[in-house]
Amino acid sequence: VGSFAAGEAASLGYVTPAQIFAGGVAGFLEKLGFSYSVIFTLINLAVSAFALTSLDSVARVARLSFQEFFQDDAKSDSVIRKLCTDKYFATIVTLAVAYALAKVGYSSIWPLFGASNQLLSVIALLACAVYLKNANKKTFMLIIPSFVMMLVTFTALTQNILSLINMFSAGQGIGLGNILQLVFGILILGLGISVTFEGLKKFYGKGSIVVANATEEQ
Repeated sequence: VGSFAAGEAASLGYVTPAQIFAGGVAGFLEKLGFSYSVIFTLINLAVSAFALTSLDSVARVARLSFQEFFQDDAKSDSVIRKLCTDKYFATIVTLAVAYALAKVGYSSIWPLFGASNQLLSVIALLACAVYLKNANKKTFMLIIPSFVMMLVTFTALTQNILSLINMFSAGQGIGLGNILQLVFGILILGLGISVTFEGLKKFYGKGSIVVANATEEQ
């Protein structure tokens, strides 16, 4: 992409991100003796495959996560539990939400992407820290970054939520995009705090984690 001069991509008829990316890579590799058309086609194929497989994976993970919310260890036969754990119903719900987000435009939900993405790092660091503690290894190199990421992530989410609430209170920006951003912002913050609390409880609590206990019993 950086190999294009200003306006060069547009002059070649490249307007989509995939075309510009493929054109930039093809133009670069052409200087090394590769065929421009072959590289352009292969890179377009790679980008398309990446997008499709990523969307497929996200849809599957979202569906499984939705089902797990309604899993019941007591194996109750309630109608709601059966419905929400049904793979077809869960798929329809998650795809419907994804479609709604797509219709409002990525710019409306983009502010949540950074925070939710960094929240994954908090969870990953905490999970690794709990594992290392259980293995009697040093954990300081993970705990310090964990707390830094907690501070940054939760602050960003809180600021975004308060900003939307203040905007709504003033009667401004009331639209589907901002409403969804507020709803998902609150959900992400709540889930993030819940998971973080459980992780810290495991880390600072006494005894081994459940996985270790299960392994020892086996």
